[in-house]
Amino acid sequence: TFSVIQQGKVFPGKYQVPFDVELPEHIPSSFIVENGISNHCKIQYELKVQLRGSGNLWDYKQTKSVPIKGKSLPRDPLPFFSQPVEQAAKFCCFNQGNILFGAKVLDTRLDMGETCQIHLSIRNNSTVEIKEVGAKLSQVVFWEGRQAHPSTKSRELGSFTFPKLPGTQAQGDGERDIEVGQLQVVFKEIEEGHHAAEITMPTDALASYNGSFIKVMHHLQIYVNAGKCVSSPELDVPILCGETPSPDAAAATTQDTSAIPSAVVVPSSS
Repeated sequence: TFSVIQQGKVFPGKYQVPFDVELPEHIPSSFIVENGISNHCKIQYELKVQLRGSGNLWDYKQTKSVPIKGKSLPRDPLPFFSQPVEQAAKFCCFNQGNILFGAKVLDTRLDMGETCQIHLSIRNNSTVEIKEVGAKLSQVVFWEGRQAHPSTKSRELGSFTFPKLPGTQAQGDGERDIEVGQLQVVFKEIEEGHHAAEITMPTDALASYNGSFIKVMHHLQIYVNAGKCVSSPELDVPILCGETPSPDAAAATTQDTSAIPSAVVVPSSS
């Protein structure tokens, strides 16, 4: 093995010193989020190199910022299923009937660039008009410091509006009772994906993280909009975002020696 130190000293020249560092398992990924001119949240990792005894007054040092990605997500899907439930559709305080609503998210663990698949079903057993059924994927970054006020930065990552769905039309006063077997039909539509949507996690999204002072959270909101002053069903589904390598990624990875930090030893002027 070649040693940089020969005869008790490092001779002038350029050297590459490969090394491995085992990172802690649950460290967050590198990122920066700005919220105004002087308010920002930043996670940065630095590699510091020092040649002890290399200078007359101080040692030669070099600091390099190193981008780090956090732990990969498990490969197994983690689905979310909300059983169809009835919710009263109230205009102000007046009951206008019920809305039967349920949904399923095939996997709540998403890679950056991966598509989130949503199945839902709805039956309007009320006299209110359903104006819109949709889904929104959002990211919220929260941070606080010892001497700073807590800050929050939100970002909508994607959305989908369903076309006019069967069973969403308003009912007459005498048609508000739930049809026999309607619950089974709604269950079947959800499982078979009769009404499906897709929202892609952007490749520039941040990895989810839950720390003491910094939190990066992702949520999928599946909503029914029945207009102002009308209570409408809504689901808030927690989503985990991260980097999941393909099964053969490790075998395909090759070392790029150009990325290995190098130290340049400058001859002394004395």
